[in-house]
Amino acid sequence: MAGSPVDLIHADESLVVVRKASGVPSAPDPTGAPSALSLAQALLGSPLLPVHRIDRPASGIVLFARTSAAAAALSAQLAAGRIDRRYWALVAGTQTPDSGVLSSRLVHDRRLNRSFVRDDGKDSTLSYGVRARGDRYTLLEIVLHTGRHHQIRAQLSHAGWPVRGDVKYGAKRTLAGGGICLHAVRVSLVHPVTGDGLTFTARPPSDPLWDALTKGVEPGGDHAADRAPANR
Repeated sequence: MAGSPVDLIHADESLVVVRKASGVPSAPDPTGAPSALSLAQALLGSPLLPVHRIDRPASGIVLFARTSAAAAALSAQLAAGRIDRRYWALVAGTQTPDSGVLSSRLVHDRRLNRSFVRDDGKDSTLSYGVRARGDRYTLLEIVLHTGRHHQIRAQLSHAGWPVRGDVKYGAKRTLAGGGICLHAVRVSLVHPVTGDGLTFTARPPSDPLWDALTKGVEPGGDHAADRAPANR
């Protein structure tokens, strides 16, 4: 369903998984724009509870719960680091090391709605692996080990690899529609009721550069982001 603001990936009595487009907030925000939450509720005809969020200009997988018990169980998994979240990012440059760990302290400035690396910030860690290289951009797969505000965008920018389109964090130009090339591509979790292990994936939006650098690439598996040591 290319072009839809929200696509349904999975729905059962406890868990709902959607793919949101860039520019769609995960949950209602002060702008009043339709959110992934409100759009998914309209699609399913029932109330939902948010489990986590991804940044408005990013695209990809967002989780919702249908009951308070399911929401609590999923939130506990998230807090304990038992939900494996993978992101793809197209970053400027082609000299990124094949793999690595970014560990820093981040402070969120609410007035600017931006995060900065600063000594008095909260510990923030991600690992990454290069999945493809182009002439001017590199495809990274990122494993989040903490969940700070704008963490991926801020840490990649601080490393010198801003996400394509993300002018807030150092990209040279915006993209049509105002989105950025950061995509929540895979989520693995334990079902809050059945206990089954589940993995959901969603391809990034169709775009010439995304298409070229992700052709034949599947998220997860034995690659550099998995092997990079995480400072937990």
